[in-house]
Amino acid sequence: MDDSIYIPTLVVSVIFLAVYIFQCRRNGKAFDVSVLVSAVLGASGVSGGGFLMLSTVIPSLKEKLSNLNLYIFIAGLVVLVVSFQSLYREVTKK
Repeated sequence: MDDSIYIPTLVVSVIFLAVYIFQCRRNGKAFDVSVLVSAVLGASGVSGGGFLMLSTVIPSLKEKLSNLNLYIFIAGLVVLVVSFQSLYREVTKK
């Protein structure tokens, strides 16, 4: 992971985790490690997706983000699945 993605991911992860820990303490719930993993993966998606979108309008950013094939694949997969779902709903509508 490139530093241009890693640092924002780290910052967003810490914010997500701080909110989660606060909620756990406030509601008296136990800390769940799976939420930690999900928060870090989610933060990575937020950072990567945000930078992918920005790279379409900021050419210098596109050059720095050459190792984002995973995010490009995920974005393409999401568009594909949502398109199929939409078509299926329209075709099978009664």
